[in-house]
Amino acid sequence: MCIRDRYMGMSVLKQLSNDEQDSVRVIALDSLTQIAKILNKDENKTQTLPIIIAATEDKSWRVRLALAKNFAGIAEAFGKEITDLSLIQIFTTILRDVENDVKAAAVESLSNFINMISPDKLSILLPSIQALSKDSFLQVRSSVGHVMASLISISNKDVITKLIPNLFDLLDDEDPNVKVSGLKASAKFAQVASPDFVSNLLPHIRTAFSSSKWRVRLAGVEALVDIACAYGDINLFEKTLEPLYFQYLTDKAHAVRELGVQSVPKLIKAFNKTWLNGNLLPRLNDIIAKDFTYLLKITALYSLEAATSVLKSDEINDKIPVSYTHLRAHETPEHLVCRLLLEKKK
Repeated sequence: MCIRDRYMGMSVLKQLSNDEQDSVRVIALDSLTQIAKILNKDENKTQTLPIIIAATEDKSWRVRLALAKNFAGIAEAFGKEITDLSLIQIFTTILRDVENDVKAAAVESLSNFINMISPDKLSILLPSIQALSKDSFLQVRSSVGHVMASLISISNKDVITKLIPNLFDLLDDEDPNVKVSGLKASAKFAQVASPDFVSNLLPHIRTAFSSSKWRVRLAGVEALVDIACAYGDINLFEKTLEPLYFQYLTDKAHAVRELGVQSVPKLIKAFNKTWLNGNLLPRLNDIIAKDFTYLLKITALYSLEAATSVLKSDEINDKIPVSYTHLRAHETPEHLVCRLLLEKKK
């Protein structure tokens, strides 16, 4: 694009961004990203940056909302240098906006925005993120967990350590959506935090497993399995996490039981069959051999079938000496399916 066309484009953008109608100003912000991509660094500093600054103070919340939604794209178009020097400070203003919808949109953009800045600049955003974990608006709090999880791969240990109390705030939140957000983030924290993190996290995990909301329990199982695999320490798992994990066998929600079953191969892979032979198989075989409730028995059967996916044929005969006589005496269609699956494996 020639200089004359770029000059005309900027002139039109300035006019639109100063229009009396907020809907027109919104259109201007929606087009700002594309225009910033064709301008050079100096032009963006002198021409488009003032428009962004003015938008953060716009009297219309719709204009500020448009800016919040487009901010990550604008940062990418501007480049790391301008983002580090100017945009990061502007973004902290949007994260403190008085309108809840603007704050919520800004938090959703934050996960992408943090990838546009240098890691040493994250400390500038840290106070805002910490405050947002206690925000009064539900949608804001429920999005903060995703932001925290996104920070893990680019943050240093000092930033991560400072965020752990805020993660626990999310896990203690009364709203189930916020709890789920915190549980998903906790698995990411476990990948880089010290082993002491698990002992501090454990009470929050226990609370999740006792929740009346099945989605919270589901997130609890997912987080527990991810944490166990991240550490790969069978002693730690047996001592702290395994009793909670086995609760999936009797959970009332099908989705929770299903995830527990699907996690069996993942845990076996993490603990190199030591856990399979010493913990899982004895427990499942005991449940199947005895007269437990139908729900427990059928879940154990599915879990046993999942376990066979990591065994060879001779190992299945060796490790799963289950007699199906008891099952056939009272066999339901579901039992039949599981029995046939297991016999096919053999």
